[in-house]
Amino acid sequence: MIANLTAKLSDSAAAVRYAKHLSKSNPVFRIGGFIFGLEPDELRKVKVIIKRGSSHRLLSIGNNRVFNFATSKNAEYEVTILLPFKAPIFVKLLNEYRPLVDGNSVTYQTRFRPNECDFREIKVGLRN
Repeated sequence: MIANLTAKLSDSAAAVRYAKHLSKSNPVFRIGGFIFGLEPDELRKVKVIIKRGSSHRLLSIGNNRVFNFATSKNAEYEVTILLPFKAPIFVKLLNEYRPLVDGNSVTYQTRFRPNECDFREIKVGLRN
């Protein structure tokens, strides 16, 4: 157990030190996203590819419309989302959806940041 949330705050110092030690000794970086605007059968056809150098990983999107990837490798990552058709694609920035591309794919880069997460909300508009 990392922390007992029912204990007095003054008694949790050891648990906090332990959690900090874990986060420094084995940092993890997560890449993820939420994709909406597609019907379930269309969503099953979407491919998410995470590349690091010459290696790549194909991710599936769950019924909750989320993809998730965790790594402890300090590197630059390229994320590509491939749609089964051409459509306007938007990304949420500062609580507002902004046009990203009108096509069948989106690619972006992200860099490892210890114990952080690069999570993007992607909205797919109506087909042209």
